[in-house]
Amino acid sequence: MKSAIFLSALVFFFFGSLQGLAQTSHKNSTSYFEKGQNNVKPPSKEKNVLTRSSDTQFNFVGSWCAISEIGFDGDEVINDIYSTGQCMVWFNEDGTYVVSNYRDHDIFLRRWWYLGDNIIGDSDGFVMSLISYENGIFTGHIINTEEKGYSSTVVMKRDNKLSLSIGKGFGYLKDNETKYIVGASADGETQLRIDVKSIVDNYAAYDVTFSSDYGNTEEICGTVNDFKKTGESTAEFLYTVPKEFPAEDRVIYTVNMKLTLYDANRKALTYGELPIKIVRPPVLCVHGLNDKGTCFASFTSYLYGSGCYFPFQLYRSDYHPTSCMEFSTNQSVVPRDLKKLFLNCYQQGIIASKADIVGHSMGGLLSRMYIQNTSQKGVNRLITLNTPHFGSQGACLIVNDCKPYVFQELGEKIFGEDSGAVNDLQVNSIAMTNLARSSNQLKGIPIHTVCTDYTCNSKIDTYGSIPFMAIIYILCDTRGMVLKPFMMNELASSIYKGPSDFVVSLTSQKGGLNNNHTSTFEGDDNYYCHVLTPNMPIIQAHLKSLLTKPNNEQAFSKNGLVYKVEPYLDEKDIKAIYDKISLFNLNNKNVSASTTTRSSSSIQIKKCELDDSRRLNVTCETSSDIENYVIIAMMEDGTAFMKDELSFQEPISPEYGGIISIYAMAHTASGEIISDAASVKANHILDETQYEYAEFENGDADALLIFKGESVAPLLNLQRTDGQSELILPDQYNLPDLGEKPNNFVEIKDGRIYGISEGSGILTGIVSSFSAEIPYKVIDPSSIELSDGTETGIEMTPDISNRDKEGVVNFTFSPEAKTGNVSFAKADLSTILIQIYDINGKLQKSFFIQQPQNETLINLDFLPSGIYIIRFAEKTFDETFKFIIP
Repeated sequence: MKSAIFLSALVFFFFGSLQGLAQTSHKNSTSYFEKGQNNVKPPSKEKNVLTRSSDTQFNFVGSWCAISEIGFDGDEVINDIYSTGQCMVWFNEDGTYVVSNYRDHDIFLRRWWYLGDNIIGDSDGFVMSLISYENGIFTGHIINTEEKGYSSTVVMKRDNKLSLSIGKGFGYLKDNETKYIVGASADGETQLRIDVKSIVDNYAAYDVTFSSDYGNTEEICGTVNDFKKTGESTAEFLYTVPKEFPAEDRVIYTVNMKLTLYDANRKALTYGELPIKIVRPPVLCVHGLNDKGTCFASFTSYLYGSGCYFPFQLYRSDYHPTSCMEFSTNQSVVPRDLKKLFLNCYQQGIIASKADIVGHSMGGLLSRMYIQNTSQKGVNRLITLNTPHFGSQGACLIVNDCKPYVFQELGEKIFGEDSGAVNDLQVNSIAMTNLARSSNQLKGIPIHTVCTDYTCNSKIDTYGSIPFMAIIYILCDTRGMVLKPFMMNELASSIYKGPSDFVVSLTSQKGGLNNNHTSTFEGDDNYYCHVLTPNMPIIQAHLKSLLTKPNNEQAFSKNGLVYKVEPYLDEKDIKAIYDKISLFNLNNKNVSASTTTRSSSSIQIKKCELDDSRRLNVTCETSSDIENYVIIAMMEDGTAFMKDELSFQEPISPEYGGIISIYAMAHTASGEIISDAASVKANHILDETQYEYAEFENGDADALLIFKGESVAPLLNLQRTDGQSELILPDQYNLPDLGEKPNNFVEIKDGRIYGISEGSGILTGIVSSFSAEIPYKVIDPSSIELSDGTETGIEMTPDISNRDKEGVVNFTFSPEAKTGNVSFAKADLSTILIQIYDINGKLQKSFFIQQPQNETLINLDFLPSGIYIIRFAEKTFDETFKFIIP
C-alpha cells in the first residue's frame, strides 16, 4: 500500500517498515516520517464545534472508537472493519489527536485543526468533512491533499476510554526536531512522560500494569512514578525504560502499558492503553589511525543483517582527514558523533540516553579520552578492538628510528607529514601518560578489550607484513632471496617484545584486563593482523555477542583498566632490530650508526594510471646510485602486493573500487633510504545482472544529517538479485540542480561531502551505472544541546498555555484573492519575521516586515493548493495561524 489510511495505515508504514528493516531493504520503501508531522504551534483560536443542523451540533473533542473505514487510497481498496475497542481515536483540545490500534499494538499522533464548514484537517494532509452525526455515531468523508485519488468514508462512535500518549522524552539530547515519540532504548535511564487525557472526575484510585512477549517484570517492562493530575481532565506520570534488552536476536519489542481508574469500591471506571516500542542501545563505531568510517562498514552491515538493529541505531565515525593528527585535534570526534547518533534515533521517534561504543585501534583511545576527560554521559559500554591502551612500540620505531631510517621513511609515506598521532601513540608519550593518569575516570563504565595475536608463521605476503617485507627486501643486495616464513613473526616479536597484532602488543591491547573482561584471538590468517580485524567474521560475531547477549555483565569490567608498564623501544633496541635482520643472512654492509647527509639520489614514480582494461600501469625512474628498490601497492580493502620491477602492469579486479596507493622505496649505495608515492582511483565495474538497484545506506531516514564543518562519505547499499545486499563507497557524488532552490550547503571534495553552511538539499551517489538520491540537512552542532537531567528531552505537544490569551496578530485569509490580511493589536513594533510552512512543516518562504503598519496585505498566490501554517515572530510574541488554499 503506497498511501496512508486515515485511522490506521500510517501506523503500518512506520512500524511495518521497522520490522522490514530487520531483514532487508526494499526499493521505494515508505517511511512514515517522510509524511508531514511538524512542531508548529496550533492557532491561538479554534472552533471545535461541528454543526450539520441545530440537532446535530456537537463538540468534536473527546474519545472515539473507530468502527470502519471503507474507500480507495489511490492504489488499493480500503476495507478496515474494527471490533469494539480495537482502534481508538482521541481528539484533544490542544490541537493533537492520538490513534491507538490495539489490534496491531501501534500508536501515532498528529495535529488537527478546524478548517470551517464542518471540515477537519490534519498534519498529514488529510481533510475530513462531516456527513452525519446521530446517537453518538459520526460518519465523515476523507480525502488527502497529498495522495491523488484518496477517498474514503470513516465511521466512529463516542467512547469514554482514557487517552495515553508519550508527551516528552528525557534522553541524551535536550531539544530536537523529532516528529513524535514512539519509544526508547533499553538503558535503564531514559524516561518518557506519559500524558493522560479524558480523565473522569469520580476516580479514587489508579493502577498501571504492563505486559510484553517476555513477561511483565520491571526488568522487562520498566517502572513508573506517581500519577499526578495536571488539569481538570488531564494527568501525567514518568515511565523509566528497562535496563536491558531481553533477547539476543530481536530488533524490537513492545511494552504494553495499561492505566485503569477505579472508584472508592475498587470498581473499574475506565482505562487506557499505550504500546511503547523498546529497542537496544544504539552503537557508535570509531575507527583508528589513518583509517576511514568504511573500516566498520561490513560490521555495521552484519549487525543490521542479523536482525538486531535498525540502520538509525548504527553510526560509524569518519574523521579520515584528521585521523593522523595528534589526539587533541580529534578529541571532539566522539562527543560530536554521539550527538549525531542520538539525533538519528530521535528523528525516528526513539529516545535514548546511552550508546555502546566500539573503538578500533586509536578509536578506542579517543573514546577513552571522552569518558576520562569530558564525561561518562551517553556511554553505556565501551568495547575496544586492537587498541594500544599503553601505547605502541611501532610508533616508537618510527619516531626514534636511526640510520638507515627505513621505518621513519615508511612512516612518513604512510601517515604523511602531519602525523602527530604517531608521536602520541608512543609508549610513555605525554598523551599516553595523561590518559594513564586519568584512567580512574573509566570506573563505572563497563569495558571489554578484544585483542588479536597475529602469529604469521606461514603467510607473510599480507598487508600487515608488507612493510616488514619491504624493509628486508631493500636491504638485500641479492634480489629474489627466499625469506623464511617465520622471519616476520620473529621480527615483530623483537619490536613489540612479545605477541602482537603487528601494530600493537598483546599486553597493550588487553589494557591490564584478564579473565572474562578480555578476549584474545590467535592465528596466522590475514584477518588477525591489526588493520583487518574489524572485517574478521569470527570477531564480528564475538562483538555482536558482547553487544546483544542478555545478562552478560560478567564479560565487562566496571573497575577501569589496570595500568601496566609497557616496554619502551629506544635507539638501542632499534639497532638490535636491524642487527636481527642481518642475522638472517642479509647483507647489511651499508647499515651503520653514523650520520650521513641526504644526497640527491632519487626514485620517482613517473606513471601511475589505470587503463581501460583495468590494468594498473606503473613506471618509476631511479638515479644511478640506487642499489636496490621495491614498489608496494596498497588497496583500501586491505589487499596489497610488491614488485621488484621499475615498470609493471597489474590487473585490478573489476569489483574493487577505491584508491590504489603506490609507494616506491629505494636503498642507495651510501646507505640512504629514499621513497616516492602516488595514487590512482579505481571505479567499480559491476556485473549489472547481479544487482537490482542502489539506495543510500539509511535511505529511509528523513535526511542525511551532516554537521557544519565536518566531512562524511555516505555509502550506497546495492541490492542484489539473490536478495542479499552490500555496502559500497560511491565512485562519485553529485549535487543535482534543484532549479530555484539552492543546493550548495555542502561541498564535494576529495571524494567526501563537507558541510559548509546550514541548509538542506539533495545528494546523489553513483556507482557503476547505478545511482541513488537522498535529502541532506546541514546542522550547526553547537545548536544541539545536551540534557542536564532536568527540563530536557523532546516536547511532542507544543506549549499552548497562552492559547486563550489575547493575541497580538490578527490574520485572515481570502481564498478568492489568495491574500492574507494582517493587523496588529499594538503599535511600535520592531521588525517582524514572517515564515510560511506547508503541511509537511517545510519552509516555503521567509521574509521580514520593517515597522509594520496597522494593516498589511500579504500576497500568497505563489502557493499551490494545500494546507499551510503562517508564523509571525517578534521579540515580544510568536504566533501562528493555519489556512487552506482550495
